Amino acid sequence: MTEGPDEQIRALQEQLRAAQEVIEALSARMARDAQHRDPDALPLHKAIASLENTVELRTRELARSEAHYRALFDHGPNLAFIIDDLGIITSANAIAARLLDGELLGMPLIELFEGSARDVVEDLLTADAGEADEIEMVGGRVVDITVAPVPGFGHTQVIVRDVSARVELGRQLQHARRLAAIGDLAAGVAHEINNPLAVLQLGLTDLSQRVPDAARAAIDELLGHTRRIARIVTNLRAFAAPETPERTRVEVLGVVEAARQLAGVSGEPLELTCTVESPTLSVIADRAQLELVMVNLLGNSARAIAGGGTIEVRARAVDQRVLIQILDEGPPIPDDVLEQMFTPFVSGGGERVGTGLGLAISWGLMQDNEGCVRAFNRAEGGVCFELELPLAPALEPPAPAHPPDEPPKLRILCVEDEPSLLRSLVRLLGLSGHVAVGVETAELGLELLASEPFDLVISDVRLPGMSGDELRRLVLERYPALRKRVLLMSGYFPEREDASPFLQKPFSLRQLTAAIEAILAD
Repeated sequence: MTEGPDEQIRALQEQLRAAQEVIEALSARMARDAQHRDPDALPLHKAIASLENTVELRTRELARSEAHYRALFDHGPNLAFIIDDLGIITSANAIAARLLDGELLGMPLIELFEGSARDVVEDLLTADAGEADEIEMVGGRVVDITVAPVPGFGHTQVIVRDVSARVELGRQLQHARRLAAIGDLAAGVAHEINNPLAVLQLGLTDLSQRVPDAARAAIDELLGHTRRIARIVTNLRAFAAPETPERTRVEVLGVVEAARQLAGVSGEPLELTCTVESPTLSVIADRAQLELVMVNLLGNSARAIAGGGTIEVRARAVDQRVLIQILDEGPPIPDDVLEQMFTPFVSGGGERVGTGLGLAISWGLMQDNEGCVRAFNRAEGGVCFELELPLAPALEPPAPAHPPDEPPKLRILCVEDEPSLLRSLVRLLGLSGHVAVGVETAELGLELLASEPFDLVISDVRLPGMSGDELRRLVLERYPALRKRVLLMSGYFPEREDASPFLQKPFSLRQLTAAIEAILAD
């Protein structure tokens, strides 16, 4: 192994001392010779002068060598230490002193490590040689370490390479892979669940309109469970394939009420109260995304006080922002979890965090809407989630109301390969006053369009044979009057490359009606 700078400097110093001893001896002899004026002393004077020149040259060489090796030692990319046979640091380079920010000389090297890493380093020092990868120093820095003896000097050199950035990149790669897996899972869940869920939701909606009032409450409860399943799938969708928010004016009270119903926070043993400084207090946000955030946070609080208690929602304007607080009486969140509870897949915190997916989604959605979400433990007990969003400007006085126009009755062609969903869709459109005709393939749909007039086409994207996208393309080519009147729907999470009308399964009758009205208004 190449000698370290301290060893080479020490060798040069030994040579310098030997030269100085020769000079001193010659000088003494020269002084004696000068007293006797010995003519043979002249060669001694020349020898002394030559030695003095040699000493001066070696002194300069020593200084240059010391500066050179010290620069290499101090300014290398890694932390470097020289330790004695007891493991005490006798020399440390500048980068080690700077990064570790302390007095290192005289400190046992092992004190720079803790936990299991200390045992690893102790084994390396005992063996006086070896390597270890990705061990943690005091302060959290992750390093690789190499221990090797310095031959002939009884010292050991220790090189420590900071690999924290490499380890973090590895963690990010692993996280990205997990996100990709979640994306695949979301797609599979959408394909396998959303179609039958749409059948249940529309079927129950249809049934609730045809049964006595006494049975309607039971059906509404079942509808609540379908909405809960839909919310789980929506969480996966929001995480795997986030959408660009459509930000509009949203009243806080309306969002809280909608989220309360979706989250099932009503009645004993839970109680929800809402205090808003103005009934018209509004924010600028994507309503569906804000509802999802509120549902996630209300659900979090409800799980924390499942045995009974009160959840309080407060909202007020501060400057040009709106603060919405959700306060509960549940157990506090541990400090280490509180700092990272909006991080995907965070562990710990029990029911407060779960898998961490819902809270991570909420954080992302708030960022997309130019807002933020935070959580803190309340001094009086319980937890507070706080949302912050842009304040919506005040509304102009409303214009005089006019009776609403009667919505037009349409002839609608429905293309859906799931028979139960097709029947429910046709029946509900009929109850809404439209004339709906259903077929199970795109090919049959084209045959009907060729023989009968229709005002609107509603089609699933994934069909046997010709797809809904291909059907739409042919309809636009052959029937210009339907250019903006093809509504596609899917239980999958397709990436839409255009702004054509689209309805995500499962959907409610209200969402279906709103989609049709939007098409007619365009």
